[in-house]
Amino acid sequence: MVSTVTLIKKIIMAFVFALIGLFVQIIFMFKREWLFEKKSFTVIFIVSVALFVLSYILMLNHIGDPKVVRMLTIPLLAAIMFYIVKKIFFKLYDRNLEDTFWSMDWGQMSDGVFNAVFWFSSTVLSVLFTYFVLP
Repeated sequence: MVSTVTLIKKIIMAFVFALIGLFVQIIFMFKREWLFEKKSFTVIFIVSVALFVLSYILMLNHIGDPKVVRMLTIPLLAAIMFYIVKKIFFKLYDRNLEDTFWSMDWGQMSDGVFNAVFWFSSTVLSVLFTYFVLP
């Protein structure tokens, strides 16, 4: 039987790792310009690679719950997805994506579609890839 304290620790650990695992999406929501600036994106990408490597070090050494530790691989996949979506959008429209969350402007429909593609690819596909494809 699992004690209440152990269960609370596991829940807190899962929550913290989920926040860390979704940090690219959080940046996309609140500080989108960091993802478009080359210097800050490079830092985000390096941190994502470090988290990816750390997750495999933790899993190979059997440290922590493997299901929770795998969440650290998601930022790298999300950063790659963002880079791909950004490049496709830039080639099509010759400009960066804009935030369309509060906008009802039909002229920004293409931005909204690409934002939705990023959200889907960076969350759903990254999680599915992490848990069902990566070893």
